[in-house]
Amino acid sequence: MLEAIGLEKRFTRGIRRKSVFTVSHVSLQVGRGEAVGLVGPSGSGKSTLARMLAQIIRPSAGSVRLDGVDMASVPPVHWGSYQRRIQMIFQDPHLALDPKKTIAWTMREVFQAHGITHSRREADDRINAIFAETGLSLEIRNRLPHEISGGQAQRVVIARALTLNPHYVIADEPTSMLDLSVQAMVFNLLRMLKQQRNLGLVLISHDPAVVTAFCDRVLNIRNGSLVFDVTP
Repeated sequence: MLEAIGLEKRFTRGIRRKSVFTVSHVSLQVGRGEAVGLVGPSGSGKSTLARMLAQIIRPSAGSVRLDGVDMASVPPVHWGSYQRRIQMIFQDPHLALDPKKTIAWTMREVFQAHGITHSRREADDRINAIFAETGLSLEIRNRLPHEISGGQAQRVVIARALTLNPHYVIADEPTSMLDLSVQAMVFNLLRMLKQQRNLGLVLISHDPAVVTAFCDRVLNIRNGSLVFDVTP
């Protein structure tokens, strides 16, 4: 279970250093195999909440718990094993990929960044399997990000997240930069991965119709606070 308990995020602005809340006392739960949608207008706090769930930024108050463990209490020596269980997919796939590195290098770099020791052969075999799972052609392995389409780039970002065998994936507007013809393909891929891998998914969008069609539950956030939680 991935849980947010009373999460808050505040920033100080202006000469008087006034505190401004972007997320205010939000609590939610996401189970394995469950898709939870988070909708709201731009500036409502959706992305800030997502980054706190993914441990990219720390909350000002409250806690994030993974399988009952407060992430703030995890010792540094064990941090990597917990962090790998939560992965995030960002809005613009090309910004998430190093423009000067090949797709294969980007995939292998995940193992190095997380201290996972694999021989080149083992890493490549694992990458090839994930490419097959996500419908990516091996022909793109040695290409640079600008040499592949937006849909391929987003699938690479999804594939990269899967290399760590996460339990939860947080997708922040994962199709907003893609053509309409490609959006359904990405959502179908995420739905398949949720089922096959028993992934917990948090899908962030400004479009209620998208999350209602895709998710088991929909949370609406406005001005940093949850206003309702419904089952479509």
